[in-house]
Amino acid sequence: MKSLVLPGIGVLAAVLLAVVGLGVVGGAGLIDAQPAPPQQNQTLPGLEGIPLDQMFSHFMGAEINMTDKNGKALTYKITPGVVSSVGSNNIVITPNGQTVAQTFAVTPTTIIYSQMTKGTLQTLSPGDKVMVVTEGQSMDALIICKAQFAHMMGFRHPMFRQ
Repeated sequence: MKSLVLPGIGVLAAVLLAVVGLGVVGGAGLIDAQPAPPQQNQTLPGLEGIPLDQMFSHFMGAEINMTDKNGKALTYKITPGVVSSVGSNNIVITPNGQTVAQTFAVTPTTIIYSQMTKGTLQTLSPGDKVMVVTEGQSMDALIICKAQFAHMMGFRHPMFRQ
């Protein structure tokens, strides 16, 4: 399993924010620098009318296609959902829009973000809103990010609040 470095995480986060319609670019402000007036809030076409605090539950996931330094195709999948249970080496979530839970393996290289510093499985609880990043068809979690963590990191969109 390849280890994912911070620049890769940044790309995944940027794409995630774009895909989810944090088209509040010019709205609530992605990073608390200079929030714009509320009347400038924007969203992607088709997402109008969804209350911002409910946007996370409308995010069904994303697939990001990239290439490595040799041009080999890589596919990363982002699965958003709600934690059902946390084991010693796995996490079970019910993906948004689904009723069947999925189990993701947590390996020594899995990066967990749940607080202002890297977290552990013990910092996640049933009911938490999370995004799990995997590669290809693997069910090994590369990254688990608590939705609230993205909010604390400066992505102040209400979608990331709990």
